[in-house]
Amino acid sequence: MGLRIEGDPRSHPVWRDATAALMCTQRLIALAHETGKRVHVLHVTSKDEIEFLAGHKDVASAECTPHHLTMAAPDCYERHGTFAQINPADPRRLHRDGLWRGIGQGIVDTLGSDHSPHTIAEKSQAYPKAHSGITGTQTYVPNMLDHVNAGRLSLLRFVDLSSAGPARLFALPARAASPSATTPI
Repeated sequence: MGLRIEGDPRSHPVWRDATAALMCTQRLIALAHETGKRVHVLHVTSKDEIEFLAGHKDVASAECTPHHLTMAAPDCYERHGTFAQINPADPRRLHRDGLWRGIGQGIVDTLGSDHSPHTIAEKSQAYPKAHSGITGTQTYVPNMLDHVNAGRLSLLRFVDLSSAGPARLFALPARAASPSATTPI
């Protein structure tokens, strides 16, 4: 029997698993070392990647997404079906917990929305024909503020992961607040 089961989105993280994610990240880090260039690893989804990246901060920065920090397989697929289908696949709970440890230890440098919206018709198709992707732009801040409210991270750490961290990481010039931004409404 194949790993990808027609009509069963719970099989999505089985064939797009943590081993595949780690192998890709290891290959990327090897290329960074080989070329002497820094890399930014997007959509880290496993505790194994976090543990590996902890030893390679000299060449790599890392990003997680709010939905990978929020949803966990298989529950999300049982509850939301193909509407939870994303790439990389939603992690198992132990991997999601590893992402949170990576945030707490400073291994994760930024958050990304991974905004990939689809129509209801595209998401309602039977697995695996349903499109992979999830809205991120309009859910990014509310999702993360729920985590702040739950005590998983501080508001200052959220600001660092979503704003100050990316600016620092990509050497963006500091922006002074515009007068209109400080004027009371």
